[in-house]
Amino acid sequence: YNITPKDAITLAFLYKVANEDNSADIEYFDYTPNSKANLEAYTLRTDREFEDESNLEYNLAYKKTFHVPEHNLTMDWRFRESTETEGSDLVETFFNGNYEILSIAPLLQRSGNTEGEKSWVGTLDYVRPMIGKAKFETGLRASFREVTNDYLVEENNGGLWESLEGFSNNFLYDENILAAYMQFGQELDAFSYQLGGRVEHTDLATSFIGDANTNQQTYTNFFPSAALSYKFSEKDAFQLS
Repeated sequence: YNITPKDAITLAFLYKVANEDNSADIEYFDYTPNSKANLEAYTLRTDREFEDESNLEYNLAYKKTFHVPEHNLTMDWRFRESTETEGSDLVETFFNGNYEILSIAPLLQRSGNTEGEKSWVGTLDYVRPMIGKAKFETGLRASFREVTNDYLVEENNGGLWESLEGFSNNFLYDENILAAYMQFGQELDAFSYQLGGRVEHTDLATSFIGDANTNQQTYTNFFPSAALSYKFSEKDAFQLS
């Protein structure tokens, strides 16, 4: 929507769903040591998997253009949410070397995994051309992200489904990043350069539900940048960054 000839708002929406059914058969051949002539045992493991996924995304943007070309201010806000649920039914059947089913009961297992992610990202960017083919740019960025992963593996034992420790876990990940940048560039005939820097403050937290395994980190980093370019002709140039 064009509020004025120099002010515009954009709203975008995306929704996507996906459903998958997969199957896999894994075969194991056990031979007499140092010989492939005598098959001692054969095992067949079947995996029947389903996967359901959905993605939702909103995007709101604003752009203001000033009188000078390429002089503009842009703001962007984006929200994204995704969920994915998948599971497998696993059956492991045992045979002898003649491919005859053994009296051993098949191994029955099942797994389930639910993943979720939410993220919010906001940016503010300002670009201003200056005298002498120079350009100044600055901006802010805020990113907030939450991830959950609940994974469960079970095995059938005498008709009862029991959780397998060491395979099952519930993991949480939380990430917050605040950033600001500034850069200046200029063209001087065949030579051009660009100098800038970005500072980021990061706050991370991870944890496994059900035990004391947690981790939290907070740190701030500065990233300088520089680029030099020389144009030999319209088709050849050298750049160092």
